Amino acid sequence: MDRVRIVSFTENGYQLSCRMREVIGDRAIVTGYSGRQQVAETHPGVHPVTGGLHAWCETVFEQSEVLIFIGACGIAVRTIAPFLESKYTDPAVLVADEQGRHVISLLSGHLGGANAWTLFLAEGLQADPVITTASDVNGRLAVDVWAVRHGFRITDRTLAKYAAAVFVTGAPLPFYAEPGCVDTDVLPEAFQWFETKDAFLQAAEQKKQEQTAGIVVSVHSGWPANVLRLVPQRVILGIGCRRDKEPGELAQQVGQVLAQYQIAPESICRIASIDLKAREQAICQLAETWNVPFVTFSAETLLQMPGTYAVSEFVKQTTGVGNVCERAAVAALEAQKRKNPKWICRKQAGNGVTVALLEI
Repeated sequence: MDRVRIVSFTENGYQLSCRMREVIGDRAIVTGYSGRQQVAETHPGVHPVTGGLHAWCETVFEQSEVLIFIGACGIAVRTIAPFLESKYTDPAVLVADEQGRHVISLLSGHLGGANAWTLFLAEGLQADPVITTASDVNGRLAVDVWAVRHGFRITDRTLAKYAAAVFVTGAPLPFYAEPGCVDTDVLPEAFQWFETKDAFLQAAEQKKQEQTAGIVVSVHSGWPANVLRLVPQRVILGIGCRRDKEPGELAQQVGQVLAQYQIAPESICRIASIDLKAREQAICQLAETWNVPFVTFSAETLLQMPGTYAVSEFVKQTTGVGNVCERAAVAALEAQKRKNPKWICRKQAGNGVTVALLEI
């Protein structure tokens, strides 16, 4: 559930924050603040902003999905400016005047959801929504929003901007999606859909001199450099390794396997292994770097996985299971209750690391 912080500076601002709370209801966890000590003391449900707005914002900026300032835009801009990093990580920031006449989407309109929150609050408050992003005011597709809505990772932010600029002009872009990734019956009109990879590549070749030649939804790498890749997280990485494996060596070995099969690292949805490796630094570090769950299973659970597996007697003596990486990948699949998986690669061993890739 989203965490929303509302800060106001006057009694009128506080009253508007109460109306906002009513509109938001159970949609988010709302915390109210006031920059005026007297208002905070008068209303027990409001927290005082202590130590100044800069210190307050430094504390809440990374902890919030939505920040709402009730007051002047200048106050909000000067307050958040030192903490801005990226539209991919910054929270949504909205501004409303204390009379509730306007609600303004100030920051992270697309990926952060500020535009959606602005429309939602403006409707509930009967206020005018103020949205200035080009795709929205022109009624065009925002490819980054579409990607996030479908759970796809954007591999190149610059190409995403170029694609958005093309859509603002009203022109389409060639589009291809690997089977099972997208419902092609409900694609945006801005996508010129090609049913086959070869047909798409031919269309992209005709745009090879342009900044963006097309868009693909694919777990694979190896596409032309000016094709925007939207990557679905559909690949489970099963892994085993020697104890106390050096993190850099493990990451290098995994990277080599991914490169061999042209699998984008962004496609990994989880890493799986035996519970003996639950605290293996190298694997934990890899999961943290990729920001994906690392799940482990007991030897007993792994032995129950259906299928035929290559067996290592050494691994069997050490762990009780003759094949960790493949069985762990299947166990992770079972935990997600996914069916019809496809092996990208079975056990690949090297440098004290075993890797298996399973597409769901």
